[in-house]
Amino acid sequence: MAGLTYLTTGLTTDVQATVEVDLLSPTEEVENIGVSAVSRATRNFVLMGLFVKNFDTGRYEMLGVDFINPVPNLYGFDLPDLGNYSPYIKSGTNEIEARVWTVGLGAVGRHQVWHDLIEVRYNQPFNPLP
Repeated sequence: MAGLTYLTTGLTTDVQATVEVDLLSPTEEVENIGVSAVSRATRNFVLMGLFVKNFDTGRYEMLGVDFINPVPNLYGFDLPDLGNYSPYIKSGTNEIEARVWTVGLGAVGRHQVWHDLIEVRYNQPFNPLP
C-alpha cells in the first residue's frame, strides 16, 4: 500500500483498519488517538508495528513496535499529545486509518500471525496513562 516503506525484508503481513469518528466536530473534539491489537505469531522474533495515517502528508506514521510471540497479548500505542489531531482524521468521511504490520526477523522462516482484535481508538478517558 502507498505511504508506508517496509523497515526490513522477510515474510510480511499488512492489515489496514479504519474507524469512523462519531462526533459532531471531530477535528475539534478528538483529544487522543491510539491503536491496539491482540496478536500472536506461531514463532518468536516476529516484529509488529502499529501505524496511523496522516492525511495532510499522505503518509503513515509509526506509533510503536514490539515483538509478538505464540502467546496472545495486548499491544497498544498512542499518538503523542498533539493538541490538534485533525491531520489524522480524513475530511469528508471523518475516518481514522491505521495499519498493523508484521515481519519475521532473521531466520524466523514461515510463520502465521493472528490478530484477534485490531482497535483504532479515540477519546479514551484515561489515554494515555500517566
